[in-house]
Order: sequence, then C-alpha cells, then structure tokens
Amino acid sequence: MPANEPTLTDESEPRPRKCGRCQELFAGDPDEPATAIPAWSACPACREALFGE
Repeated sequence: MPANEPTLTDESEPRPRKCGRCQELFAGDPDEPATAIPAWSACPACREALFGE
C-alpha cells in the first residue's frame, strides 16, 4: 500500500458516502468516526426530501 493512501484509522477527513436514494456521492459527516460503515446513507437533499428538516 502506498504511504500516501488513507487507512481506516486516518481521521483527517470524512470519507465520502453514496446516497442510497439518488446514488450521488456526498461528503461524509466530520463527526462520524472514519471506521463507521453505515448500512444506508442519504445525502442532505434526499434526507430533507424524505425526513424534512
């Protein structure tokens, strides 16, 4: 593995997520641990459409 490639313990930036509704990539939550793997994510636009503000 190259030295500059992030690892699961690298918490410098949130990992991008893929929306389960529209399939678009969006920035991960900076407060979420880098090792978290949610079963289903929703981008901000889809989260608002599905759940409101």
